[in-house]
Amino acid sequence: MLMYAVNTRLKLQGVQFENAAKKDGSAITKTNTKQQQYTGIIQCLFKITTEEGLLTLWNGTLTSIILCFNPAINLGIYMMLKRHRFLIDISDNHSDSIAPFISSFISKFMATIVTYPVQVLQTRHRASIKIKEGTSNQQSLLSSLYRGLNSKLLQTCLNSAIMFVLYERLIDILTAHLLVN
Repeated sequence: MLMYAVNTRLKLQGVQFENAAKKDGSAITKTNTKQQQYTGIIQCLFKITTEEGLLTLWNGTLTSIILCFNPAINLGIYMMLKRHRFLIDISDNHSDSIAPFISSFISKFMATIVTYPVQVLQTRHRASIKIKEGTSNQQSLLSSLYRGLNSKLLQTCLNSAIMFVLYERLIDILTAHLLVN
């Protein structure tokens, strides 16, 4: 886990964070003045350990454990949709790839919606980004937890849909091959 914290810090170098909020809840964007500049993995590891303590390297471990639910939710919903054929009746041969594509797309969409705020909190924790006390507006806090969700959904849902289509085709091929022999 310690390399995840280092990796996150190295990736976030030069990124601007929201440091303050107005009383109406709208954000003021400023450059993070305390931001560290690291020259490499070893230097980053050493600097984090000496300045923030050894335990800082394990920031985000609890959220990693919680995020194990994402694939479980994804697979559980996919299998439920597949078993009950809620979405598409796959009686036609030409729709063999459509049902797993749509079912897995929807299952990954739901799993990502549920776990995305945990991913955001994990990144913030590993990068030591604190939520300012002035951001007590629950709506702005909730929207900040879902910032960037669009691109994440596009990436993960399509990836999952293609993976499950390939999985189902592979199962069909192996099953047909084993039945012939």
